[in-house]
Amino acid sequence: MFSLKVLTLNCWAFPFPWMCKDKEFRIKSLAKALSESEYDIILLQEIWCISDFEYLQLMISNKLPHSHYFYSGSFGSGMCVFTKFPINDVLYINFRLNGYAHKLQHGDWFAGKGVGLIKVEVNGLMINIYITHIHAEYSKDNDEYFTHRLIQSFQLSQFIKQTSEKCDVVFVGGDCNMESDSLSYKILTTNAMLNDAWLKKPDVIEEEFASTCELPDNCYTSAASKLIFPRGIRIDYLLFRSNSGTDITVNHYERVFGKIPDDSRNYSDHEGVSVTFNLKTASTAQACPARDAALLSDHLQAMISEISINACKLSSDKTFWIVLAIFSTVIMFLMNCFSVGGTFIPTFMNLLIALPAVSIIICIWNGVVINNIESKVFAATKEEAKYLLNSKKEN
Repeated sequence: MFSLKVLTLNCWAFPFPWMCKDKEFRIKSLAKALSESEYDIILLQEIWCISDFEYLQLMISNKLPHSHYFYSGSFGSGMCVFTKFPINDVLYINFRLNGYAHKLQHGDWFAGKGVGLIKVEVNGLMINIYITHIHAEYSKDNDEYFTHRLIQSFQLSQFIKQTSEKCDVVFVGGDCNMESDSLSYKILTTNAMLNDAWLKKPDVIEEEFASTCELPDNCYTSAASKLIFPRGIRIDYLLFRSNSGTDITVNHYERVFGKIPDDSRNYSDHEGVSVTFNLKTASTAQACPARDAALLSDHLQAMISEISINACKLSSDKTFWIVLAIFSTVIMFLMNCFSVGGTFIPTFMNLLIALPAVSIIICIWNGVVINNIESKVFAATKEEAKYLLNSKKEN
């Protein structure tokens, strides 16, 4: 038997000072703490600057000499892995849906979010390490990205399931931006047959201590969030599974990287999850957890229903964008007619005419290109889910 200590943490390290506070100080504090820690595997999210990754890499290479940064999107995936063990193989896939490009205030689309896979071998066991960062929820009352997160969770679960058949152990960590009672969480854990380390911990801790974000004692939690989430929310996870012939248990579960020592500030607006796993080979050990076909069927049916509802909404959205494009075209035509022989300053008039032209481009992009992409992804996800449902009936 041997143990592995694993950490996941969303570091909230945007390159722009107005988007996150105290980044340089927090990264330096984090690097110092990690260099003094005893982790075997570290999964970090929202390390958006390559320079920050390289600094962390330099500072903790004495403890964790092997690392990888997953490049993706315009800003980068923000995700990286540090490990004691040589990396045998890596793979990254983007989520098929990941927000909208015109939602500049959110930015998930530009990050190229997805899932990264790293393969290592430890004491003869082949271990697949997955790191992910699912689309954020920006409004509790009007969650326009619910279906995107749902589809991302299904795609993530399919990817894990299809790539982990030949390994002995699976670790999945990251900021999943979903709570454990959500359909997205249920799809992920049931379809990929994953255990939640929090639910398998040996010690009993009060439920509020499981929260990893929007914590009331975190200095970066807004007053509004404290009212909405008085206990915080649990959206950062370490999930795991062993295949036949390997036994894995949770030895210790802990929420870590809260306050920076001797300072009033926190390492991040999230707090980390640290889990120590015990692993051993056992010829009689069965894969865990066993697939619950009935439960998975219920979740898949619920997902298909949710996608079908949003597919109808896509049709009305497309009509809206087309009507807006026609309206903008009429406005541009009238402004062109008005400018002939008019007294407007040419430069000013050209600027006015350019506004509806830009509007037309945006409408075509959203109403035709993006709308069609969403429609096809919706259809593809439903088809994949139906194949799973049919296979469960046959079995």
